[in-house]
Amino acid sequence: MQTWLVQHQQLLSQQLEQGRLAHAILLAGVAGAGKLSLANWLVQVVLCRQPQKSKDQGILSPCNNCKSCRLYHQGSYPDFLSVTSESKNIGVDDIRRISAFVETTAHIGKNKIVLLPMAEKMTTAAANALLKTLEEPGLSCILILVSDDLDMLLPTITSRCRLYDIRPLSGQALLESLNRGQTQENLFANVSQLPELTDEQVHEQFRQFTGSLLDFLIKRQNRGALLALLNENTYAFRWLEYMLVTMARSQYNWLTWSALTVNLVSAEEKSAATGTAQGDAIGQLPDSETIWHIYQLVIGCIKQLKSMVQVNAAYLSEKLLVDIETRLDK
Repeated sequence: MQTWLVQHQQLLSQQLEQGRLAHAILLAGVAGAGKLSLANWLVQVVLCRQPQKSKDQGILSPCNNCKSCRLYHQGSYPDFLSVTSESKNIGVDDIRRISAFVETTAHIGKNKIVLLPMAEKMTTAAANALLKTLEEPGLSCILILVSDDLDMLLPTITSRCRLYDIRPLSGQALLESLNRGQTQENLFANVSQLPELTDEQVHEQFRQFTGSLLDFLIKRQNRGALLALLNENTYAFRWLEYMLVTMARSQYNWLTWSALTVNLVSAEEKSAATGTAQGDAIGQLPDSETIWHIYQLVIGCIKQLKSMVQVNAAYLSEKLLVDIETRLDK
């Protein structure tokens, strides 16, 4: 468990022991902050018949030996429901599963537990359907919602939950907690970059995205590869926004550009991004005004993707790249 989650474990352990645990809990924060790990820990502690308490930190942990723990690990605990959706959104039918589940009494333990990861994926109709369950959850029922984007949830949902704002460490403290070395790339590490810092596969995808984006903006190449990444990678739009901000800084800050080219581009491009080649490459970047206009296009596209329930994401991504090309050709 990440170090920044310890305080939340301590608080939730205390509330559980004192019988003050809320019936509706919302764990919100940036992607990669460990919210789902915290949620799964809480689920196991709540359902465990003999939870153990650490003497030094006062944190409860499941015994992993009782019948409830064994059934949970086998994936057959009858009083626990995790609701996920293979589609883009969580719909009304998914919420009806929750409603039907909480209406029945617990089979084994004292509590029925519902876990709703990616709660921001709920459609407006689904969120409204969940409101009744949040208002009248039934006896001994605990609902745990997890969200990467609190702004995407209806205010009526958040107001009916006890909110736990998961805020990881940032800057140098974050780097030290992750035991990563000091490199130029790490100078720009922040909370939003947690997946890139903690997952090697995501970090490699970040490198590939960067290479494709630079090829697109500088050489007008790799548009198809960039479009595929925007459509398929969860983090791609955040990376696009971050890279544009970094490029804007590079117009005035040589160190920023050095970190961008040396640490993030592909191995083949590294040799071309050193020495005088860095000066040539920085000259090929769009000017600051163009970058600013492209940034506004990206922000507008992101807002559309977040605000529209039934949206053709692939169409918007392709339109975005066409609009960017049009701006670059001016």
